[in-house]
Amino acid sequence: MINFETLSRRQQKFLPIFLESKSVAEAATRSGIPTGTIYRWLSNPLFAKAYREARHKLMDEAIHRLSSLADSAVEALDDILHSSNASDQSRVSAARLILDSMSKIIEFENVQKRIEELEARLAIYEQEYGKSAKKSFYPYPAAASNGEI
Repeated sequence: MINFETLSRRQQKFLPIFLESKSVAEAATRSGIPTGTIYRWLSNPLFAKAYREARHKLMDEAIHRLSSLADSAVEALDDILHSSNASDQSRVSAARLILDSMSKIIEFENVQKRIEELEARLAIYEQEYGKSAKKSFYPYPAAASNGEI
């Protein structure tokens, strides 16, 4: 949950403008706030966290909208693929898009399976050697020690 109370009133007014802008420069122009101030705010952990949370919320909403359109998109591709009125080029494009999408789904599922297998192996390793063994398991000590992994 976004905690806007940690932000100044000026920052609270700026955040929606920033989220709708394509760049810091555009946000500065639209809001009248100097770019230097914006960069200083972004280096502030509280503002940066509020910005990340607000951006994440927007992305979640966009993903939800896309998900609700997926069934209609598949139906449209199916209609084009099986339409006798569609040009050969349209049908080939629809077929290519369907095959490309299936390939990406299979690739994603394979990567997901590999991650699950690695996590299971890591859990077994940690049971055998303890949590402190995590440091020797990872080649990059910073990643293991700061909880990124």
